[in-house]
Amino acid sequence: MQRHGPRHVQSAALAEAPVPNPVDTIRQIVWLLTKWILIAVFGLAGIAFLIGAAVWAYNWYTFERHVQNIAVIISTDKKDCPDDAFPIYVMFGNKSSKTLESVSFTLRARVKGRSTNLALHDSYTDDHISEPNMGYANCWPVPKLSEPVADPRSLEWDIIYKRFSFRD
Repeated sequence: MQRHGPRHVQSAALAEAPVPNPVDTIRQIVWLLTKWILIAVFGLAGIAFLIGAAVWAYNWYTFERHVQNIAVIISTDKKDCPDDAFPIYVMFGNKSSKTLESVSFTLRARVKGRSTNLALHDSYTDDHISEPNMGYANCWPVPKLSEPVADPRSLEWDIIYKRFSFRD
C-alpha cells in the first residue's frame, strides 16, 4: 500500500547549513529596525524643512519684501507740524510695488541720552491708501507719557511697533 502525504527529504546542502546564532539574528533585526526608523525620521524632517522653507519663501515674496520698502520719517520740527496739539510728524513712503492700504504703529519717546520709553503704548492707525512710489504724512498728538515733560518736541521719537496692510 502506498502512503499519501508529505515526505520528509533531507538534502545534503540543508544538512550542512550552519544553525543561526540567536544573538546575531536579534542584532540583525535591531539593526534593520533602527536603520528604517532613522530613514523615516530623517525623511520626515526633510519634508518638514521643505514645507517650512516654502512657507517662509511665500511670506517673504508676498509680504516681507514689501514691508522692507516702506520708509518711515518722524520729526517734531515746528515747520512740519506747527500745531502744538499735534506735534509729531510721521511720514510713510511706499517704495514697494504693492498698494499700501493701512498702517498701525506705536510710538516710543525717550529723553535724549536715555533708554527708558516714556510713551505708554498708545497705538495709532492710519488708513490712507498709498499707491506704489507715493507716500503720505500726518501730524499726531503726543501719547500719554509716564512722567511729565515740559516740551514733548524735545524728546527723541521713533516707532517700536508697526503693522502694514497691503492690497492683494
